[in-house]
Amino acid sequence: MTKEGLLELQANRGAVVTRPTLTDALENLEIVTVLESLAIELACEHANDEQLANIEQLNSKMRDHCERNEILDYYELNNEIHKAFVMASGNSALVSMHEHVDRHITRLQKLSGALKENPKGSMAEHERFISALLSRNASEAKAGLEAHLASVTEVIKKRIAESE
Repeated sequence: MTKEGLLELQANRGAVVTRPTLTDALENLEIVTVLESLAIELACEHANDEQLANIEQLNSKMRDHCERNEILDYYELNNEIHKAFVMASGNSALVSMHEHVDRHITRLQKLSGALKENPKGSMAEHERFISALLSRNASEAKAGLEAHLASVTEVIKKRIAESE
């Protein structure tokens, strides 16, 4: 975890969780945007019916959590959906890279307070790109996902700026 910048070893204190900087956040968000954009395009082409049904089911459960304002459950499913379409890309190297960067994104969500945001806007964005993925419309899925990730980036930037 020290190699990934998640922990810092300090004399007489041991391992200390590092606080992400705005630069760290933006760099990781840029990487995850590129990886997930490619993943959703590939998933439109390579995902099997079972994978798509699973993504649709996860999205339906996430919608239920959104309607009940169950924020933590909502964001847990949000992360599962992103992992599911990355897996559905069929590209193992992409999956491996995403797993590495995703740890940083999940950490950013938690440390920045982004999980306190109202998920209704995020849910609408998910509906757009998931619908396009399910119909295998790669260009619409990619555009919808990129719009969603741009919104996520803005929320995290705002939250980090408030905490500095």
